[in-house]
Amino acid sequence: MKILVTNDDGFQSDGLSSLVEKLSLLFDVTVIVPSSDKSGIGAAFTLQTDIKIKKSSSLFSKVSTFIVDGTPSDCVCIGMEYLEDDKFDLLISGINAGSNLGLDCISSGTVSAAMMGSLYNIPSIAISVCAITDVNYSVASDIAMYFAKLVRDKKNPFFKVLNINVPNLSRDKICGIHNSVLGGRLYVEDIIKNDKDNNIVQIGRKRITQVVHSEMSDINATDQGYISVSQIEPKFVEKFPSSFIETVKWPDIVFSDH
Repeated sequence: MKILVTNDDGFQSDGLSSLVEKLSLLFDVTVIVPSSDKSGIGAAFTLQTDIKIKKSSSLFSKVSTFIVDGTPSDCVCIGMEYLEDDKFDLLISGINAGSNLGLDCISSGTVSAAMMGSLYNIPSIAISVCAITDVNYSVASDIAMYFAKLVRDKKNPFFKVLNINVPNLSRDKICGIHNSVLGGRLYVEDIIKNDKDNNIVQIGRKRITQVVHSEMSDINATDQGYISVSQIEPKFVEKFPSSFIETVKWPDIVFSDH
């Protein structure tokens, strides 16, 4: 089975190394990753701009590795369209340093890469550890290997996108695996002004914590020490889920310049 691995933390990520070292024990792995940290970039593409692709022979032994001067979505597109001789059976994005829970998925480069993989009709997994310092990647690597084996042993894909979040705990302290729905956590932007130039700012992130989470949420699961597995299906609503639009009548709409 052939697996495409990407991430949004860049080629120097310890999570990437842990994932590739584990998967390459059993599978044919190809790595295509950004040249720098692209956290929070979502599903952005680099359009109408040259993208440099560098093949690396030193990053991982016996693993085809490409470093791309672009985004995670660029990496997936390059894997699917540029490497014409490679047909992948599974995409895994990660292992991300930091959780991707709830509405984090909207801006997550890690999750967006997996969503992009599913659009090419291959099962795709985004996997993250709920910590950004002193991160233990070993459990997440084992979980990735487990689901890769499941995909290998199934004749047909049985999911489109899985978003997996692993508590930063040792194996003996993990409570189990929880089938979760996305919770309500989200961030708001925090503008940081430059002391010397008012025309220069940075956008930081400040979490809104006053959000109620259901017992089924991924946030509650990881808080309780469970590995959260959420299934995400990229899908547009086929019909407006209320009678509101039926009350709008074309003759009632007045167009004007003001």
